[in-house]
Amino acid sequence: MTKAKKDPKGSKWRKSLTQLVDLFVAVLPDQPNVERRQMFGYPCAFVNGNMFTGLHQGSLIVRLIPDPISQNLCAHFRIPMDMMVQG
Repeated sequence: MTKAKKDPKGSKWRKSLTQLVDLFVAVLPDQPNVERRQMFGYPCAFVNGNMFTGLHQGSLIVRLIPDPISQNLCAHFRIPMDMMVQG
């Protein structure tokens, strides 16, 4: 039996629902440069080694360019846009 992973706050991570994982896999582009693999036990997709989308528990994570269009899209749908700065 494997132990459940914990997030930084100490609560247990939940597995993504099977239906969500199936939908995620079904909508990924069928392109030779799209690599599907697990990250922290959740399905993700990469292009040229860079993750562009994935699941975490019941959420879909999408990497967007931090521009006004992405910000407006997130604001319109009331989706939090976490800005991560790489440097």
